Amino acid sequence: IFCDAHAVFIGAGGAPMTFAELYVAALYGSSKCSNLLKQKMLATPAFATEFAKIALLTKVGRINTTMAWTSTHRRPVGREYI
Repeated sequence: IFCDAHAVFIGAGGAPMTFAELYVAALYGSSKCSNLLKQKMLATPAFATEFAKIALLTKVGRINTTMAWTSTHRRPVGREYI
C-alpha cells in the first residue's frame, strides 16, 4: 500500500496524493507529533515513510508497541528498598 504510486487520494490543497503521501502528511499535521519527529520526517523522506508504516501497523493492532523495543533500549532502574 505504501509502494503504490497511483495518486488516487485528494489532499487538503485539492492535489492528488498517494496513500503514503497522505498518511505521512496526516502524521506530520498531528498535534501528537513532536517537533523533533517532524524535523526528522522532513529531513529524511525515507524515515517518514518507514515511520508511517510502523504507525499504521500499530494503529490497526498488527504490531504491539512493546514489539518496537530493541535490546539497545534500557529500562529505567526502579527504586530499591532494603
